[in-house]
Amino acid sequence: MNYRNQILQGNSLDLLPTLPENSVDTIFTSPPYWGLREYETKEVDWANGWTGELGREPTPAMYTENLCKIMDATRHALKPEGSLWVNLDDSMAKKKLDKVSRKSLVGIPARFQIAMIERGWVCRNMIIWHKPDVKPESATDRYTRDYEHLFLFSQDNKTLFWVNSVTGQFVTKQPLGIQGIEDSDWRWVTCRGCWGKGCNKCKDLGKKKRTYWEGKDYYFEQQFEAYAPNSDVSYRKIIRAMKQYDTKEPYKDNMPYAGVSLKDYEGTGAETPKDVKNRILQSMANDARPGRNKRTVWSIHCENYKGAHFAVFPIKLAEAVIKAACPRYVCSGCGKPRLKLYNTKSVATRPGKESKYPSEIRSETLRKRTVRIVEGATYSDCGCKMKWEPGVIMDLFFGSGTVGVAALNLGRQYLGLELNPKFVKLAEERITEETKQGRLLKHI
Repeated sequence: MNYRNQILQGNSLDLLPTLPENSVDTIFTSPPYWGLREYETKEVDWANGWTGELGREPTPAMYTENLCKIMDATRHALKPEGSLWVNLDDSMAKKKLDKVSRKSLVGIPARFQIAMIERGWVCRNMIIWHKPDVKPESATDRYTRDYEHLFLFSQDNKTLFWVNSVTGQFVTKQPLGIQGIEDSDWRWVTCRGCWGKGCNKCKDLGKKKRTYWEGKDYYFEQQFEAYAPNSDVSYRKIIRAMKQYDTKEPYKDNMPYAGVSLKDYEGTGAETPKDVKNRILQSMANDARPGRNKRTVWSIHCENYKGAHFAVFPIKLAEAVIKAACPRYVCSGCGKPRLKLYNTKSVATRPGKESKYPSEIRSETLRKRTVRIVEGATYSDCGCKMKWEPGVIMDLFFGSGTVGVAALNLGRQYLGLELNPKFVKLAEERITEETKQGRLLKHI
């Protein structure tokens, strides 16, 4: 049976064992929150003896246990390099529960996070989804909550594959590394312990071998965001640091000394302060890597949906997860993802100078400060020479089909599991309508 771009109706615990092994690249789901609402679905018989809907358990501990059992069951279908993303919010205790007082936050996200870690999952990130347009609350004894949690888990921290940053080669067995071929598997770099003079660490060579191979324990494509608005402050600091100041008064007025710079830029081949600023601005505008690494607080506006579903998260939240965790290209032969590799080069940003300490042996040339800039991007290749196909993302609580809409919109495939037959029909109608109007499949 073809499970691509399909919605399966039934309980996740029953459906997950029937899926093909290692058939899903990543999972993003938002389960029913504890004690929030009823979805009028068929009651489930849980292993702990309780019968009912997920989220209606009498205690937070029972809810956490049932939720973790579902997540553990995903290991069968989730590829070893795949990741699990869970969107979860906290709940307020309406009455005294064991050791939790009434009107207290129950701590559902924290309980779930700790339970998953203790079950062997590796928690890579706890992301805060900030909702700028959250609905107001009438509470007068606390602040309005305007965020939810998004957890990123991988299955293990064992290295699963290696990628060569120069050749783009993708292997699942540990490569030779520095025992391999020069300029293909490794390169020479200056020893930082002696700066080229020779020491015990580098066996008096003054240089060391550095491998081009990088090991990965799960698939993750780094995402980027715009630099902070005040980033130009760092540029002004660089420019001022390269100048000589005569007295305190001009320095207070931010006026550099009118004399000649003490640094020999031309003689040492380093960039001038003006070149540094222009290079950084150009790097910021580079489409290959536009900005800094994405942070863990995401401000994403809520979205309304006209369908009969009360808990709909925004498409932009699903798209952010898919871009990072669901590969655009997967080999149809071996099933391994294609990784994006950035081509970089070193650029000198500060000329070398003689040390004021006679005991230091760093040479003038070796004491240059360098940074790495991006010059484009390529993709890794597993070498199977088979057709590339889009990755598959699965949602265990498909609801109105937001993950499916986001997946198709970004050129991926989806698999939805949903217990409520009404929601299955709702999601199918939504995806069909979006496709007819040409709002989907624009990247395929």
